[in-house]
Amino acid sequence: MKLIARDIRKEMNGLLVLDGVSVQLDEGEFVTVVGPSGCGKTTFFNVLIGLATYDGGEIVYEGRGVENLRGLVAYMQQRDLLLPWRTLMGNVLIGPEIQGELNGETLTRAKELLSFFRLDSFSDMYPSQLSGGMRQRAALARTLMFGKDLLLLDEPLSALDAITRRKLQSYLLALSDRFGKSVLMITHDVEEALLLSDRIYVFSALPARVRRVIKVEMEKPRSIADRRFLELKEEILDELLEEVQNGS
Repeated sequence: MKLIARDIRKEMNGLLVLDGVSVQLDEGEFVTVVGPSGCGKTTFFNVLIGLATYDGGEIVYEGRGVENLRGLVAYMQQRDLLLPWRTLMGNVLIGPEIQGELNGETLTRAKELLSFFRLDSFSDMYPSQLSGGMRQRAALARTLMFGKDLLLLDEPLSALDAITRRKLQSYLLALSDRFGKSVLMITHDVEEALLLSDRIYVFSALPARVRRVIKVEMEKPRSIADRRFLELKEEILDELLEEVQNGS
C-alpha cells in the first residue's frame, strides 16, 4: 500500500472538522476525494502534507509510520502559484533547484515535459503572458519535476472554464497512465472524479467522515454518456445533496 491515512481526527477552534477519516491509496492508483463545500477536504490535505497538525490517527507511507508527508510527496494547490518574475522554464525548474539537482539531465527532463504539455514554444515567456490553461499545465509540469512518486492535487482545475478543464483532464489522466505516478486529488466536480479515478472517497458534511468508497470499474478513457457513468454520477450527487440538506 502506497499511503494509508487511518482515523484522522482534527479539531479547529473547538470545532471537530475531521472525525476519524480513513483513506488509502495503492501504488499507481488515481484516487479522488469529493464532498460538500466546506466539509474539510482541504484540511485533510493540509494534515497530510504537514501544514496542519492533527489530534488523532496515523499516517503510513510505503509501510512506514510518518508524522506527515512533507518532503515525501509533491503537492499542487488550487492556484498555479507560478512566480511572476521567472519564466515558464524557470518556474518548472524550481523543484530541482531547491533540491540541488539542477543539471543537464533535469534540464532535458524539463524540456521533455514542456513538449508533452505543449508548452515548449513558450518556455521563455512569463506567467502574465500565459492563459489560465497554460499556467495550470506549467504547474503540473513543475509538480512532476519534484520527482516524487505520489502527487497530492487540491482542485487543480477548479479555476478554469469548462472547455479548458476538459482539455486538461487528459493531462491529469496521464499522471498515472503515462508517468506512473500515484495520485490523490480533491475535486468538487463529480464528472471529473468519475473520468479520472480508480476509487472515489465521498466525504460527509462537517465534521468529515468517509460516507462511501466507490471503486470505478470502467475502462479508461471513459465517456460521460456511458450508462454506468451516468448512474454513478447520479448516485454521488444524490448523496452529496443529502449531506448538504442534513448539514443545513
